[in-house]
Amino acid sequence: MRTPVVRALAVLCLAGCAVGTLAAQNAAATLKELNATLATSCFGKPTLTLAADGTVVSKSSDGGTVAFNLRDIGEIVIDRPDAQANVLLPCKDGRLCVEWVRSAGATKTTHPRTVFSITPRTPTGDRVLKLFKDLQAASVGAAKK
Repeated sequence: MRTPVVRALAVLCLAGCAVGTLAAQNAAATLKELNATLATSCFGKPTLTLAADGTVVSKSSDGGTVAFNLRDIGEIVIDRPDAQANVLLPCKDGRLCVEWVRSAGATKTTHPRTVFSITPRTPTGDRVLKLFKDLQAASVGAAKK
């Protein structure tokens, strides 16, 4: 009686590990595509890194950094004024969850959202929106495993 239960638990454990590994692989592929897209279409040409806990650090070409955890980000949306699209990553419940440092050695400030300005607004803005949503889903899913 105990052996079937132990085997069932082992199978469930292995399945959970496999799902977590797939989510992490999806996050890495999504991050790679997102970085390539941002390098050619986003103001400041930021480069993103993703930690295992879902923390994203964005370093822009001017030396500034923005850091936030994808678990703290609410619904990611897009605004399309004029010739560009702004992909908005707001903190859940209006909290302050985005840390911004203008340049090396500058004071860190905290904000309720971060914005990635994309040109051209379509279809590139829509692609960046989807990639951020996919990255959030993959990294939050991997962090839960």
